Amino acid sequence: MGVRGNWIYFAVIIVVIGVIIIGLYVFRSYYSSSIQAGEENIDVSIRIQGKKMFPDTLRVTQGSNVTLKITSDVEAVLHIHGAYNIEISLTPSRISNATFKAIYPGRHIIALHIDHDELEVGALEVIPR
Repeated sequence: MGVRGNWIYFAVIIVVIGVIIIGLYVFRSYYSSSIQAGEENIDVSIRIQGKKMFPDTLRVTQGSNVTLKITSDVEAVLHIHGAYNIEISLTPSRISNATFKAIYPGRHIIALHIDHDELEVGALEVIPR
């Protein structure tokens, strides 16, 4: 290989590196805009009455910012099990709030802790993007 062969080899390497860099930039731009587009703020009103939760299933999209606004007729703790492990103290005639980002997809059990009892009252379903 002479000087000309080395130059062509070098030019090909530069072109390949350039294509890879442009591809990564395009992928990064697409990926970050799709994450931002998937984010939304969701307010969910929940009512605890007679040791039951209404609605009993909460469905949100992965990546959403979720705010729960809970009223209850009993003093208890509402517990979202699993990866979230969120506990919210409930007092009758008062609105309790909890905010979290829905990042773990799947079905997460929601239980009501009253005295020493744990009652399964519903589920949080996080739908993957």
